[in-house]
Amino acid sequence: MTFDVQIVELWAEKIALEVAPGEAELAAMYAHAFVAGGSRRADLFRRAPGGPPGAFGPAGVPALTPLVLQAVQDYAPGLLVVLSSGYAERAVRVIRDLLGIRDSLASKGSKSSSGKAAPASPLAPVKDFMDTLTRELQAANLSREQSEVIAYRVLRAMLEEPAEAARFVQHVAAVR
Repeated sequence: MTFDVQIVELWAEKIALEVAPGEAELAAMYAHAFVAGGSRRADLFRRAPGGPPGAFGPAGVPALTPLVLQAVQDYAPGLLVVLSSGYAERAVRVIRDLLGIRDSLASKGSKSSSGKAAPASPLAPVKDFMDTLTRELQAANLSREQSEVIAYRVLRAMLEEPAEAARFVQHVAAVR
């Protein structure tokens, strides 16, 4: 695979438009810094004293695009399995159903009456990615609800074009 920074730029912009439209104009810059690594990447995650990573001051809003790029890189193998499989066409519907069930159970305070763990899902890598991204966003001072919505939107954007998203994930994974 020949590395193509334009794929990373394009997808960084697509993701920014989904989760933080105000970052869309900066998405290519974030992608370049992330791909460059070293101090340029580190600067994306540097915190101003008392502020979130990538922000412009203590009251600033965190830059979401670098956090998403990092989560994509961290969970690239699992995301590639899902994006490259036949699951991609149905995954958005399945995820919506699972989130609806989870919300329904959470609102009822319900737990499994058998005490057994749910069976492993072929979409476990997706859940891991969403959980990780949600935690990273919460660590950047976003609410749980905002973080979950952002994680869902990122995943939805990737599942709408799974083949192209898989190329994006491969490129992000390649820039260790």
